[in-house]
Amino acid sequence: MKKEVIYLAWWCFWCIDSAYIDYDWVEQTASGYIWGSFETANYRDVCSGITDHREAVKIEYYPEKITLEAVLDRFFEYINPYDFEWQFADKWFQYTTAIYHQTGEELEAIEKYLENKNFDKPLATQIVEFDNFYEAEDAHQNYSENYPTRYSMYFKWSWRQAYVNNNK
Repeated sequence: MKKEVIYLAWWCFWCIDSAYIDYDWVEQTASGYIWGSFETANYRDVCSGITDHREAVKIEYYPEKITLEAVLDRFFEYINPYDFEWQFADKWFQYTTAIYHQTGEELEAIEKYLENKNFDKPLATQIVEFDNFYEAEDAHQNYSENYPTRYSMYFKWSWRQAYVNNNK
């Protein structure tokens, strides 16, 4: 079975990872930092806002089982696509939303998806050509599974839970 990879940025990577981690059609997820340089791809520097990274997740999925459109549907359930600098309690560039494409075909599919969704306002979510992805430290991988109590509190207290519940 052929595997595809897409990179998505939306607020804290703990929450992106948790949205996809339990689905049969997703082979693997990896939290990390996208764009920027290797030297500054670490949690402390990225969270401080001194780098030009976004927190992102690499999602490996099987297109025979799930379409790119379904992966993107999940993405848009969990974000406010109209907010240019906030994603709930997370603010600044490192938490802004973006979809990273790797090929012209993938870009066309993403653009077609967005056209068909008929968003009613200008989107803050950027469509960006993929450049670099650096996996985050081990403590940030599968965060919701490894630290369920901390993750649950973070998800609820950051205003995400109510938004996601209302957006599904």
